[in-house]
This record gives sequence, structure tokens and C-alpha cells, in this order.
Amino acid sequence: MLMLEIPKSFNVFATTNLEDSFKPVCFSPTSESCLLFACSRCLNKYLSLSPKQRTTPVKWTQWKCVRGKQKLELTFTPNCRNTLTPCPSFMSLYQDKLRNETTILVHLVRSQTKEYRNMMANCDENTVNVHVDFSEAWKCKISTEVQSCHYGQNRPQITLHIGMLLP
Repeated sequence: MLMLEIPKSFNVFATTNLEDSFKPVCFSPTSESCLLFACSRCLNKYLSLSPKQRTTPVKWTQWKCVRGKQKLELTFTPNCRNTLTPCPSFMSLYQDKLRNETTILVHLVRSQTKEYRNMMANCDENTVNVHVDFSEAWKCKISTEVQSCHYGQNRPQITLHIGMLLP
């Protein structure tokens, strides 16, 4: 179950809409200062749970790195684990993720989209927009390389960027 679906299943939120999930932690989800938690009203705003919700355990899955050992070296393998947490602990974790990651990312996406649309709308016929994005990275391998190059991981790297010319 997705992290956003769990509060809805316990009637904490009415919908699984991301905008609605911001309401318990910020006053205005469309305001820049609220999304960046620079607003003084949002700093101490937390979700309140009913007595029934406080006693309900929440079962959810979480990606965790599991420590292992192969031969002589430690390995960390990502693994999906089921977790049983009290609802207040889960909602505290959820609100921390909203405050520290999600709202900032949403603000960046909104502001970049707004600026991009503004730039596209206000350019003249002598302007060309170039949109470039990272695609992939490869390490080069030479068929006749010596063993030290092969195991030393000291290879040159090629990065592929995809670009578009917009008139």
C-alpha cells in the first residue's frame, strides 16, 4: 500500500490527493512560504488524531537496506519489509516526510513549470529554447585493457543527455 493511501484507509484524510495531504501540515498548500515551511503559522501545525486512530496499528511496507556479508566484504541489499507501527508514530513519520521532502519538491516542480511556461510564452521569433535532460551514464571498457584497469574501476565515463530544440 502506498504511503499516501494509508492515512485514507484510517479516515485521517478524505482522499488520496496529494494536495489534500498537505492541509494538516500547512495552511495554504499553494503558498510558497507554507510549502517551504517559512510561514510562522505552519511551523507548529500538526495533524490531530481521534482516540480510536491513536490506538490503531498501521501495517505498511518500507524499503530498508539489509546488511549482509559476502565472502570478505559487507553488502547492503535493498529489501521491502512489512512494518507494524502505531498510527501516531506512522503519522509523525509521514508528516516529517511531507515537511522535509515532499512539499519542497512540489514547490520546486511548480515554480520551474511556471517559469518554463512564462519563458515559452514571452519569447520572440529570434529565440530558441533548448531543453536538455540527463538520460544515462556508462563506463567505458577496452577489449585489450590490463587487469589493473579492469578491477580498479578507473575507467572513463560517458554520460548521455537527451536534448530538444523548441522554436
